[in-house]
Amino acid sequence: MFALYNVDMCGRYTLTEPDVLKKRFATGNALPDGVKPNYNTAPTQTMPVIINVGGKNRVEMMQWGVIPAWAKGKKGFGFSTFNARAESLEEKPMWMKLFRSKRCLVPATGFYEWKKEGSTKQPYLIRVKGMDVFSMAGLYESWTDHETGEVVQTYTIITTTPNSKMKHIHDRMPVILDREEEGAWLEEGMSEGDLKLFLDPYNAKDMEMYEVGSEVGKATNNSIELTYPLNSK
Repeated sequence: MFALYNVDMCGRYTLTEPDVLKKRFATGNALPDGVKPNYNTAPTQTMPVIINVGGKNRVEMMQWGVIPAWAKGKKGFGFSTFNARAESLEEKPMWMKLFRSKRCLVPATGFYEWKKEGSTKQPYLIRVKGMDVFSMAGLYESWTDHETGEVVQTYTIITTTPNSKMKHIHDRMPVILDREEEGAWLEEGMSEGDLKLFLDPYNAKDMEMYEVGSEVGKATNNSIELTYPLNSK
């Protein structure tokens, strides 16, 4: 289980306050009824993301792990495409077009990472100080099943090199955007040169982290207790 989610970064995250997204991102629509807090989001799950359509923000439910528009079927995607490396956005055909025109914000309240300690791995929860909900930079895609007409919206989270705090845990981290960067990331017509300026590691001094229990390693576990500091249990 751990190996599956630690090939790259980010492979698990939390969104504990989905009800604030409409106000937080000034979306023209609201979340569908019944969307609940997720304390252990894993690839292939469906989560809210923010996109911009016609100059207005919208919140859309999408599946984590991109299925390319050209794919003949859904099988084989999701677990292999839940991250996109910042360094390859202009090189890999899967990401080039999306980087230019299908960018999204992935709202989160924290993300998990595992630090190797001998033969074991210790999970940490990482958050942004003073920000209840922050944005990870993402890309999204629409895939259509030409036999059934089914349309599946999917997304990926962009990763970059670690900052001075994260490098002690992992060699990658998600691209986290400042609030003033969020609108520009979604804006149509942004040049690739300008977009690349957003892909640097987030400031280490503005992040906090602590150890959590190993229960988070199982994707079916999903309770607020997963987010508690290890020593508080």
